[in-house]
Amino acid sequence: MSTRNEQSGHATPVKCGDCALPMDFPLVCASCRRLFPADGLNFFELFGMPARYDLDVADLRKRYFRLSREIHPDRGPAESEGDASRERVSSVVNRAFQVLIDPLTRAEYLLELHGGRSSAEDRTVPPDALEGSLQIREEWEEARQAGDGAAQTAIRTRVEEGFERRMADVAELARSLPGDETLRDLMRARLNAIKYDQRMLEQLAGGGE
Repeated sequence: MSTRNEQSGHATPVKCGDCALPMDFPLVCASCRRLFPADGLNFFELFGMPARYDLDVADLRKRYFRLSREIHPDRGPAESEGDASRERVSSVVNRAFQVLIDPLTRAEYLLELHGGRSSAEDRTVPPDALEGSLQIREEWEEARQAGDGAAQTAIRTRVEEGFERRMADVAELARSLPGDETLRDLMRARLNAIKYDQRMLEQLAGGGE
């Protein structure tokens, strides 16, 4: 069995359970190619990174590409593990990378990692988000019917700025996790509101019809 570095807070094994050499990632030993299961590891731990909102995106990419090479079926002893197990681990790694590379999905993941409710469990949205969305739709429709391109551009810019403000608020809340239940519920509501902005931006980009 591999041991874990408890002091750093990382789940990275200190030594490989087979060859006893140091490991860079908890999933695979670069020395003997032994593959370890991803069960019980969160997405940050897969890459040997601390679970926090602010991370070095360039470093995450480097870790992802390096780890992807290490767990590739061609790199391991198929007679002992089988390509299927490496394919399953690779699928988990790909999913983890897609979640962590995006600030919004990273915030969502961190919230649930710290015990916050998912969007399916809590659909609460601040009243101003819904009211603002309805008002923007009305303004956009009026501008569209009038053929007022300048007004449409101004509306789109306003929605983009609102999205950035909400993301800044979410980032601050994410940096305060785990916090208390009140903070986590507030973050959940802000994340729900951001989805209104996302849908609105998608609609406006497509003409708003």
